[in-house]
Amino acid sequence: MGANGSTPRLKRKNSPGDVSDSGSRKSRSSDGSFKTPPTLLKESGNESTKDPPNERGKTKDRVGKPDRSAKDNMKDEKSMIKSNPKQDAKKTFPSRERRNMFGRKQTSAPMANIDSDSEEGAPPNPESADEIEFHTPPPIRKAINTYKEIKQINKGLTVLNDVNRDTKEFKMYNDSKDFNAPTVLQNEKTLSLDNNLTRLARDKISMLEATKTEQEIVINKLQTEVVKLKEKVRHLCKLRQDLLEQRSQVEDRMRSVQREREHEINQRDSKIRELEDELEQYECKMEYLEHTQVHLQRSLLASENKTPKLLEELQKISQDLAECRDELKEKNHRIHELASSVMTKEAMIERLQADLKAFKKEAAAEMEKRFLTYTEEKERLMSQLQEETEEYVKAAFAEKDCQLKELNEEWQNRYDQLNDEILTKLN
Repeated sequence: MGANGSTPRLKRKNSPGDVSDSGSRKSRSSDGSFKTPPTLLKESGNESTKDPPNERGKTKDRVGKPDRSAKDNMKDEKSMIKSNPKQDAKKTFPSRERRNMFGRKQTSAPMANIDSDSEEGAPPNPESADEIEFHTPPPIRKAINTYKEIKQINKGLTVLNDVNRDTKEFKMYNDSKDFNAPTVLQNEKTLSLDNNLTRLARDKISMLEATKTEQEIVINKLQTEVVKLKEKVRHLCKLRQDLLEQRSQVEDRMRSVQREREHEINQRDSKIRELEDELEQYECKMEYLEHTQVHLQRSLLASENKTPKLLEELQKISQDLAECRDELKEKNHRIHELASSVMTKEAMIERLQADLKAFKKEAAAEMEKRFLTYTEEKERLMSQLQEETEEYVKAAFAEKDCQLKELNEEWQNRYDQLNDEILTKLN
């Protein structure tokens, strides 16, 4: 079958004892012989129908006229159509069934709308599964050994054409010699036998076309299965992409946690430095107050005449000293609290780091597990598809070989019978 769904025209297969004839279709004339229609004379060229080399001299001796070319046949057909166009046109040109048999456009089964790879039949690469692109579907595969079968049938048709031409010339020879009526009856029998053989060839061609449509349906089913497999591969690629996105999100989260941790540590360090500076200032003040207290005590001891002003100042200084000591205690307590909070924060940060490492390990294990399941499923599906296609191709080849052998044997037997009958008639 061609790319547009039409069956190819039959071409004559050259036998060892025949000369090459035109490869176009033959139409059956009123006397039973096959002739080339005028619409197909351009394809046949200037080649004329010739007899086999072993029969060429016999036909010229019997009839006494050379073979006519394709142009003479066309003139005879035009004259026949002009004489009686309603009746003779049916005999001269091929019937509607014969035209449908050789020129019919078969409607193939609906082809699945699939997205194929850049190369036909190329399995998807697991490494580049993210970059799979889908294009128009590949064309339907041609039927297996159809051309050989058509050449075998055409060989049988050319044999029938030669037999009909010989019977026509033999009839003309008998009419010229005025033989008895039984020979005419025998010629009519041979013509009826030719009609039966052509009918049988048509049946065989219709059977082959039916098997061809069945094969196309099976091929379309396989193509739909390929589409499903590609959808599964696409889904697995999407899962892999989601896994990579989650991985990037985890890494971003790790970076953000690290930045927040460093920022908090810097803030705490700055607060601790400020508190240490304040503590140093308070210690300096305490030392100064202690020195002043010692100096005042010495001055009081030295001066026995204590004035109430000095006593009041001493009390104030002692009160200030007590207040400074209380503040120092509070600051120390606050420093201890901040140090303990820093320790708790560091422990929490270490725990978060441990949780983050465990999550990274789990994510890596899950990614490896999904990738292994993806590769195993892909290999299994591809091997299953390859086995199914190989089994179907082997079965189709075996069936076609059997059909070709049967058809070849049948046509060989017919050809031998016709040759025997012609030889008996000629003898």
